[in-house]
Amino acid sequence: MTQLRDRGIRGPFRANAAGTHIVYGADDNGDESWRYYSIEIATRKTIPLTSDLRLRAALVGYSADNANEMVFAHNERRRDRLDLYRIDVTTGVATLQYANDDFEQIWVDSSLEHRLGLKSEAKGKPAFYLRVPGGNFQPLRSPLSDAATPYIVGREDLNYWFDRKGDGTNSLVEVEERVGRKRVLFQDPRADISRILHVTEGGPVGAVCIDYLKPEWHAVDPTFAPQLAQMEAAAAGFLVDRTLSADGKRAILHFVSDTAPATFHLYDVATGQARALFADRAKLRDVALRPMDAQVIRSRDGLDLTTYLTLPSTGARGVPLVINVHGGPHARDAWGFDTTHQWLANRGYAVLSVNFRGSTGFGSKFVKAGEGQWGAKMHDDIMDALAWAVARGVADPARVAIMGSSYGGYEVLMALIRDGDKFACGIDQFGVSNLVGMADRYRSPYREAFARSVGDTFTPASQTSLTKGSPFYLADKLTKPLLIAQGSNDPRVRKIDTDLLMRELRDRNAPVIYTVFADDGHGLGQAGNRLALAAITEAFLAKHLGGSAEPFGNALRGVNLDVRDGADLLPGLRI
Repeated sequence: MTQLRDRGIRGPFRANAAGTHIVYGADDNGDESWRYYSIEIATRKTIPLTSDLRLRAALVGYSADNANEMVFAHNERRRDRLDLYRIDVTTGVATLQYANDDFEQIWVDSSLEHRLGLKSEAKGKPAFYLRVPGGNFQPLRSPLSDAATPYIVGREDLNYWFDRKGDGTNSLVEVEERVGRKRVLFQDPRADISRILHVTEGGPVGAVCIDYLKPEWHAVDPTFAPQLAQMEAAAAGFLVDRTLSADGKRAILHFVSDTAPATFHLYDVATGQARALFADRAKLRDVALRPMDAQVIRSRDGLDLTTYLTLPSTGARGVPLVINVHGGPHARDAWGFDTTHQWLANRGYAVLSVNFRGSTGFGSKFVKAGEGQWGAKMHDDIMDALAWAVARGVADPARVAIMGSSYGGYEVLMALIRDGDKFACGIDQFGVSNLVGMADRYRSPYREAFARSVGDTFTPASQTSLTKGSPFYLADKLTKPLLIAQGSNDPRVRKIDTDLLMRELRDRNAPVIYTVFADDGHGLGQAGNRLALAAITEAFLAKHLGGSAEPFGNALRGVNLDVRDGADLLPGLRI
């Protein structure tokens, strides 16, 4: 349908209710400045919706009852606020719906009316304001905690929220604002609610899913339980999503497994029958993939860490190990088909992913345990998982690597700084290296949130603390073989920061390979760039851990890759 030749569609996409157009978002070579377009399915004509490169834009709402309009937000009028525009996606004609001078975020209901606004008050405390259609925004009266976030803003008085009191997990609550009534529909003490199924599109909640070790569905409406059981039994694997047709008679079911790519099935709501539609990555259908083992590991100070281990077919004891650290850090690893685990297991490595403290999905207490612990207790959790793998006999302690992206890249650097003797090498992909510089780039209210999570530069003492946790200021301790990848257009981890780290490492003759992708950003969106980095990564691991690697072949050709440093450290890398 589209003709994007570089990063492809990285933003959200959605069909209009009439089914004639598809709306999608795209950025420019990884700058994450999203522009939105509509493409007519019949003619493939592209219509710009918010294509001004100077604007910050977002898709806010769509409705099954509105054939051609969607609501977008952008900052053309005020650079510091997002106004709401109702745009006809078949013509591109935009109408200002709400000039926003007050709110950091606005939600619309299923009729596309703006109904809820969020602003930060004293000390960053969130305050919600509700609007009755045709009226003005008024402070929300419902008995919700400061950590509550809206899930569905209803047309009438009934809304759904994720509420969170104290340090526990989230709960799904039904709120009737007019009378100030709140009803808790579901909560699990182990993990947050991650997915929701509705009985009908936009209707009452039928079931919720939590992900602790593996996904688990729970019916909250007893009348929905039989249908939930039918859907779960419709195919092998775990049901993770259901998309209803406009008339509610059919649904597409999405299943995942740890040993097979995702599959999709067409489900008849009335008969309960399902038939297979297609599988993602069909070429892997007949490939023997490796199972993912889910474990709970106890940290040195008593926290439960959900952990995922994939073993190679070559053995289960004394094998080389790669610890793959997730980014965020307010994110999590989960059970299922993991391309990194399967790729590295195929090359002969055990792969370990750890939900260290600060990861989301396990309640506020677990997130708060990571506050101020970048490079400290969050790192200790990684080391505790490594000790577990060695004690279990899985890992050869002389052949351990650590790799990660974004926050994971930061942890790679800190692991080599604090415990370099435990690792043969590290792979830092777009990792943060200077917490002081990162803190100074944030503005209120995000500066306060960063201060709570990581630290601040408000006082000499706090700046010293950030300095002690910044790899840039500890570069003399980075002596192990290191592969660094950076996108030139990365708006989150700036190339200038990585360049400055490399200057320090270069002056110390550190064994570092520095790769820069000139036409990409955070995470590498272009397929050719991802393939090139994968080829370099497996060659680097093979050199230092002894696994297998394919020859580079043409993987490094035709991509905008600049090996700034260390090309001679890996045979075939100089191009």
